[in-house]
Amino acid sequence: MIQDKLIQCISPYLKERGDTGENISLMKVAGGSINQAYRVSTEKNIYFMKVQEQYRPHFFASEAKGLNIIRETKTIKVPEAYFCHDSQIKGTPSILLTEWIGQVKGQDTERRLGEKLAKLHSCSGPATYGLDDDNYIGTLTQENGWHDSWGDYFINKRIKPQVKLGVEGKTIHGSRH
Repeated sequence: MIQDKLIQCISPYLKERGDTGENISLMKVAGGSINQAYRVSTEKNIYFMKVQEQYRPHFFASEAKGLNIIRETKTIKVPEAYFCHDSQIKGTPSILLTEWIGQVKGQDTERRLGEKLAKLHSCSGPATYGLDDDNYIGTLTQENGWHDSWGDYFINKRIKPQVKLGVEGKTIHGSRH
């Protein structure tokens, strides 16, 4: 059973964190369309775990790095990544184990999220735009690198590659006049 395999994989790491790694229970939760998502409960803590069955190099390492970059801005509460295993072996799942953020949606949740996203995008950083490493948008690889202009970065590293994929995959048709 996949759940037993997942528990075997995370148990040693939980013990390293000071969690007993015993009496672990997994409960499937909603968490997107490309990963399986679980609420992991132990005697000491609750975690959130994503599981990816397909081999995608550095898939969860990229996500963990992105979460850390966002966390450093101190604008939006994002989960701390505790354990990341990007499998290199077919049939062995990749795993990302993070902090469980159990919040209840309120009447102003969307407004507050919008305000926090605006704060995130107004953070000033280096005078260049991009990232050191490539990452993913969904299951598609996303090239990065550094550019002096945000517009140049966005057009050449985000828009053009997506349009190219759409044309090649025949999901974008026709021409603009």
